[in-house]
Amino acid sequence: MEGEDAMLLEQNCRYYPSCRKSMWDSSSCGCATAESDTETEWRQHSILPYIENQKYTFGSMYTSREEQGEFIFVQTKKNPGNLAEITCSSGNYWITPGGKRVVLINDDQLKKNCRTKLNYGDKIALLGKVRPRRGLHPTIKHESLNGFFLFKECRRAMERQEGEEPSMPDDEEKVTFTPGQNYLVLSHIFSYLPFKTLKIARLVCSQWDEEATRILKKKSTVVLDFDCRHNYQHPMGSMRLLRYVKEMKNLHPNSLYLRLPPFPPAHRNLEGGKLAVKLVDDLNWFLQLDRSRHITRLNLGGPIFSGFDYKIHLAILKKLQATLCELELAWYFDFWDESSDDFAFLTEDLHLNKLEVFIFSIHADRVPAKVLLAIMSSWATAIQGIKTLKLNCHSNDERNLINCLLKYDKPLPKLEAFIGQSTRQIVLDLLLKLTNPLKTLKLNRLVCLERRENFASLENLIQKHARTLEEFEFIYDVDQQNLEALHLPIFPRLRTLSVGWWKLSDLKICFPSAHDNDDVLDYERHLPRLDALSLSMFPSIHPITASWADQRSKLEIFFPTRDRNGEPIETRCVTLRKLDSRVSLPFARRAWSQIEFPADLPISDMFPNVWNDWMTRRRTEESSPPSTKESLPVAI
Repeated sequence: MEGEDAMLLEQNCRYYPSCRKSMWDSSSCGCATAESDTETEWRQHSILPYIENQKYTFGSMYTSREEQGEFIFVQTKKNPGNLAEITCSSGNYWITPGGKRVVLINDDQLKKNCRTKLNYGDKIALLGKVRPRRGLHPTIKHESLNGFFLFKECRRAMERQEGEEPSMPDDEEKVTFTPGQNYLVLSHIFSYLPFKTLKIARLVCSQWDEEATRILKKKSTVVLDFDCRHNYQHPMGSMRLLRYVKEMKNLHPNSLYLRLPPFPPAHRNLEGGKLAVKLVDDLNWFLQLDRSRHITRLNLGGPIFSGFDYKIHLAILKKLQATLCELELAWYFDFWDESSDDFAFLTEDLHLNKLEVFIFSIHADRVPAKVLLAIMSSWATAIQGIKTLKLNCHSNDERNLINCLLKYDKPLPKLEAFIGQSTRQIVLDLLLKLTNPLKTLKLNRLVCLERRENFASLENLIQKHARTLEEFEFIYDVDQQNLEALHLPIFPRLRTLSVGWWKLSDLKICFPSAHDNDDVLDYERHLPRLDALSLSMFPSIHPITASWADQRSKLEIFFPTRDRNGEPIETRCVTLRKLDSRVSLPFARRAWSQIEFPADLPISDMFPNVWNDWMTRRRTEESSPPSTKESLPVAI
């Protein structure tokens, strides 16, 4: 069919193992042929998307994308250079030998500088150069050489949803809804569809394609993982960018996940150097298209072994810097070259004016101190305008960045949200130096409280941002007993509170007292807008038991039934909509387990607007009368 994509197949094994005869030889024993055993003896080598005037060059020496188009590596040790070109024109594929190379189609040699139309089922042999004196050997087995392919039509199987009846007929007369008459209804229906169903819906008609594409832009992320060199070494991997542009031509997602491999110099690794040059050219071509201006979120990572690797990553950032709003760096620094400290890793040309969210996931292994300081200092300067900072790395790596941030008199002046993995002393110092009120504060492990003098510093930090905080999270993991209580202020705007603790820790939390409330939590006064409450417990002894047993003193902090004097009190929170109870199971298949709170706690009365499975079950049990056994008649 004209205009359809095509594929090239290569043989898994070129000789049948029992008789060692050529599979394509007409005088073969007949044990196996390509027609009779296609699935087991042939494998997919590459897909050639049909794009008008697109050129595909086969060879072993890549020069440039402008000259060769989409380049496909074919291993030819003795005949480097371009072997052949395949072009797309007028709905067909045409093949032309490269220079003086010999190309056979169904054992017929093609003329030089003359293009020939390809038909499905053609056998292509790219022989390279043949010496004039020898010519073509009459008994040569072309299928035993690299560059022997079968040209076939590329057919994609239609995806089918789970539970769909394959025998169900398509009866268009039963459809009573016309999408084009009400875009609001169509958009509302599509908003509930899963991701795979939305991709299939794009194939129905242009109107469905337009509406599904709009939703897919928000939900989808372009994943380009070239971290492993073998992902780009095979032709299927090296053509991923071209295939993506063809198949997703009108879909421009806002999110890009990009993992790059190390780029070895050509003199050190000849094959790797050629692949690196092609990958860099392909990325530059891909990012120069119109789709690059739609990317607002970027997750960029991969190993960096030299200054050349780092400069390639920076070049990608510079191409996307005008639109980036969220950036995660997941680099792994390990400089093998001792001369790496001669490189200047500066980012003066990097202007992330629209960047609001920065996620730091960098790990540095063997990096000279001078180079590491230059890298971290430059990034500390580049992210001064962000609103959200997330530290997703080891403590040593986060220390490298925070030390550079602490050199500023007013670091991160626009920061509104901070998310860390552990609140160590250096993290606490940075938070105390912030001047802008925070809306989100996720401290996770409070390692800084191992020093008792930090209790007051942490309380001052929380008090400083209490009026603006909307989300607050921390994990109390101090094993020391009989420590002083952590005094929390009133949170007038807090909507989400997440508290975790180790089982053996002595968690004590106090809230501001009132004339009728002595340090006991009063939701209406202390947390007037609380919408979600999450409590997590981490068992710290073996065997690990998924239970809230022996945690009554901690639960009383959030579910108070008595005041400090032991007198009964009534607690009620009408704003809460979500109550989550989690117990950590580190050695189980699931990391967390949803464990109900003790049955004697009047949680259903405390939180009348919380509805979930276990809360509904508890309300049902509380409302049902106790079961009584029926009296049986006594025989006389």
